[in-house]
Amino acid sequence: MELGYCWREFQKIFYPKAFRHRRKPVLPDLIVLERDKIVYAFFQGKVHLEWSGKEWSSFIPLSPSQDCFIFTHDQLDEWLVQTTQWGGNHYLDQANFLKKLVFQSLKTKKGKTFQTALITEFHFFLRVILKDWKKFLPRSYGICLFFQGKNAKALVLMFKEGRLVGINIPDLSGMFKSQRNSPQSIINYLSQEYQLWLQGFFMPWETWEKLANAEKPWMEVLKALKKDRSLLVPFRLRFYILIWIWAHRGF
Repeated sequence: MELGYCWREFQKIFYPKAFRHRRKPVLPDLIVLERDKIVYAFFQGKVHLEWSGKEWSSFIPLSPSQDCFIFTHDQLDEWLVQTTQWGGNHYLDQANFLKKLVFQSLKTKKGKTFQTALITEFHFFLRVILKDWKKFLPRSYGICLFFQGKNAKALVLMFKEGRLVGINIPDLSGMFKSQRNSPQSIINYLSQEYQLWLQGFFMPWETWEKLANAEKPWMEVLKALKKDRSLLVPFRLRFYILIWIWAHRGF
């Protein structure tokens, strides 16, 4: 089966408008300089064009206690060049690589190394799959997400050595209609189609929305699993233990 990247569907599932109403973290002030002049100023959650062209020495933060991170225009250009030369499979890879470069070298006005600010907020599910659970999962595998109900959606995420290598909308046209209502039959069919170890997650879209906006989403997943094991297809002890651990770690 041909692999590709269905970014539009990926966006709908992991970053739909309904998920953007969560309380946003307080972002630090950000300043981009060129020859000691401000070319970009971001503070109080928005860009301030009125500061463009002014001397850096004249900048007075509106919130003195707020961290202020600064970098030069040349640094920004250098990071972007390194990112494009590095390559990567897709923009998500490149964005993570760019963040690593920034974390390693950006300095604050106070001289502190830039480590934790400006971290793009990952969807709770992507964060564990791409980062925390990599060493516990097979070298190559897939995650199937199926959402039932009014806003029915489906997506297959394919991974190799911890990296996302494919995003597909599953095609069930080769299945008998009588089998398309069976989660286990769907996973068996797609496992053969993709020749891949697959783990399925089946739930109503409304449940997915609630999880994405929950303070402790993995605790909510664990509660849902205790009520209905059919959320996880097949029900693998490995995944259940990972979910249990992350739930009790407060995630």
